[in-house]
This record gives sequence, structure tokens and C-alpha cells, in this order.
Amino acid sequence: MTLLLTALACSAQAHDAPKIFLDPGHGASGNPGNESALCVSEQDAMLALALKVEERLLERGARVELARREGELVSYDDRLEAAKTWDADVFVSLHSDVRAPVPEDEGCVSVEDGEGFSILWGEDAEDATLPGRRKDLARAIGTQMARSGFVPYRGDSYGTLYVEDEVVPGVFVDRHEPHQRIKMLRRPVMPSVLVETHHAWVADEAELWRHPVVVVAFADALFEAVSQGR
Repeated sequence: MTLLLTALACSAQAHDAPKIFLDPGHGASGNPGNESALCVSEQDAMLALALKVEERLLERGARVELARREGELVSYDDRLEAAKTWDADVFVSLHSDVRAPVPEDEGCVSVEDGEGFSILWGEDAEDATLPGRRKDLARAIGTQMARSGFVPYRGDSYGTLYVEDEVVPGVFVDRHEPHQRIKMLRRPVMPSVLVETHHAWVADEAELWRHPVVVVAFADALFEAVSQGR
């Protein structure tokens, strides 16, 4: 796998400090998520990533609130309430994907195909303005990540469960049955997206997301996307 990262220059335009609620995926009681090819749980990998992304976002001037920190198990309802109470501008949930078919091997799974990021958003909302704002946020993040050299996933394994955006590669809308749709995409009262940073079973890609230059490039892309949308 080849992932070419280009340096993303800091914007010369002054931004009001965005309030980004950063949710390291999983980490609720009994829900550690997947286990990567590196034998690291999704909840641990995403917390490690979120802490580094937070550091860079703060350097860029953003205000950041993390849904959970080391040693904490936080329910999804509590995360939603925390984001609402803090009056976040956006809710960004960080995950690593695993893409079917599931190998029968025991232990840490390693595969060769399916690398790339995907950004998921949902249409369900009581506020009629939210779906459009979610789509705009997803497209902005996808555009900035692609400009930074991240490769978008084309959704080969998603079938009809997620439908790819017609404008920005790597962006998908959740089309599960209504009762199966992701809570973090339908319940936040501010624009929300779920970023599948990479395919956890591709060892090279999982290792890549541990590198500081990759984390900085992603955090800068997120900052620019959120700032330009305000």
C-alpha cells in the first residue's frame, strides 16, 4: 500500500476557534471494537489517536473536548449529552474499519486489500437543517483529507448499507434500516460524522496511522474542514 502525504500549509486566514467534540470510537462498557492486525483494540487505538489529534488541534487554535480519556468507559448517551452541554460546533467520532468478508483465522487478522478512509454521515434528524450540515461537514473533511494525500475507500464491501457521495470520494451516507443506524450519526444536535480512518486489518495502514506526520496531516485537515464551514 502506498499513501503519499503532502504537507498541508496552515491557512493564512484567521479563524474563530472552532469547538470540536472528538469521540474516540468504542470505549463503552463491553464494546472494545475490532482488533487490528497489530493486535490492538479499536478503543485503545482510537484513544491514542484522539489524544495526538487533540494536541495538534489545540496548537492550531481549536477548542477540543474528548468524549473519554485513559481508563474511562463512557456510555454513548453520556457522550451525546456532554457534546450538547459543551455546545460543540461539530461531533467527530474516530474509528478504524474492518471490511467483510471476515476471515476465519483466529487471533489478529491480516489482509491485503481494502485500505483507505471513509467518512459516514446520517440523514435522520428532528432538525431539518442537520442532514445538509452533516453532509457539508463530511464532504469538507473528505476533501481536505484527499488534498493531504489520504486515499479514500471506494466502498467495495459496503453494498447498499452505505451509499457513496456523488461529489466527494470516500464520503458515504448511512442507509441501514432505521433501527440499525449509527447513534452517533443521528442523535447529536450539532453536525456529526464518523471517520473510519483506515482498515484495521491492513497491517501497513494500521502502522501508518501511528506516525506523527500522519496524525498531524489528519488533524490539520480536520481543523481546516471545520473552520472553513463556520
